[in-house]
Amino acid sequence: MFQALGHFIAINDEYDSLEGKDQLDESNGEDAMEIVWKVRSPLGMKALLRRAAKGLLLAGELWYDWKRNKESRRKKGMSIVVNIYYSGTGGNARKFAEEMESSGTVAEIRKEEGNLRYEYFIPIADPETVLLIDCWKDQKAIDRHHTSPMMEKIAELRVKYNLHMRVERYVSDEDGIPETDSRFIKE
Repeated sequence: MFQALGHFIAINDEYDSLEGKDQLDESNGEDAMEIVWKVRSPLGMKALLRRAAKGLLLAGELWYDWKRNKESRRKKGMSIVVNIYYSGTGGNARKFAEEMESSGTVAEIRKEEGNLRYEYFIPIADPETVLLIDCWKDQKAIDRHHTSPMMEKIAELRVKYNLHMRVERYVSDEDGIPETDSRFIKE
């Protein structure tokens, strides 16, 4: 609070009536309150404190708006990524993914409300595994998907191809890619 008050004082017109204003410029905010008390007149002090209170109120409102918008961004920007590794033998995992595509099941899943991504990949180091990257807007969208008719088809094909699964689940980072990481990314 003292630092905010000190910075507020530095930008209003009472600044010129302060003794030790050079100290305020170099201050880290801890001695700002001491300097405030050196205002020459009681009226100047009242005006200064009134302006400081308004400044702190404004700072509080800005903080509240930032926090509220951060929550809103989090809700809007959050997604859930589920990586499913289907493993089998004799190329069965690949056959499973191909049948999911050719039967139209994948296309139907991609049309579901809240689906952001549904794609199969084959890891170079393990050709008997297929990776499904399955991304959803939120948990409600995943829950709806789990009660959809597509789940029966997926379950039938898993049994048909005798597949085993390993699952990883991630929640997106609402703050995005940090500046320290972005320098390594070529778009």
